[in-house]
Amino acid sequence: DELQNFAEITHRLPVDVRFIEYMPFNDNLWETDGFVSYREMQERIEGLVRQVDGPNDTTKWWKLPGQNGSVAQGRIGFITSMSEHFCGTCNRLRLTADG
Repeated sequence: DELQNFAEITHRLPVDVRFIEYMPFNDNLWETDGFVSYREMQERIEGLVRQVDGPNDTTKWWKLPGQNGSVAQGRIGFITSMSEHFCGTCNRLRLTADG
């Protein structure tokens, strides 16, 4: 389980780390056994603090508290494509490598 390790990168770097729920596509051999939900990922990362999302965000944004009372430089995002659909507010187009 490396979720916490990836999230902690945001302590020292001003980067956004996003986790996307596994999405079913025709060729990706989708199996429900491999699905990890947004809530499950949240439970595996300690200290998450909710942030405000933009009006068309497909990402739910969080931060980790920084060290010594500071705030982490980067953000942690969850793209909840399966467990909490965002189709009604999404303004994006997704293309696969083969069109």
